[in-house]
Amino acid sequence: MERCSACGALWSASLYEPYAAFEYVARWEASEAEWLEQHAADDGRSLLRWHAAQVRDHWEALPAPERERVDQHRRRSQGHHPIDSPAAFGLGEK
Repeated sequence: MERCSACGALWSASLYEPYAAFEYVARWEASEAEWLEQHAADDGRSLLRWHAAQVRDHWEALPAPERERVDQHRRRSQGHHPIDSPAAFGLGEK
């Protein structure tokens, strides 16, 4: 969890790929306290599923340069990310 120094928004980062080489970030709309409470409830497992769902559901709305980076990651990662392999991250099909 990181806070934007310019606007105060909270962002969650998670690494995907077999060697955790590509970072995706998702905006956390709730409070930091709620994040910590959720993490403590199940050692962060539900937050990992939430993050994977955010990536899967919103990557197509990224600006073109960022989407191209995601497309490059998809080509090289052999499906180890929530866009092409949602079941591997505990997600159903979109």
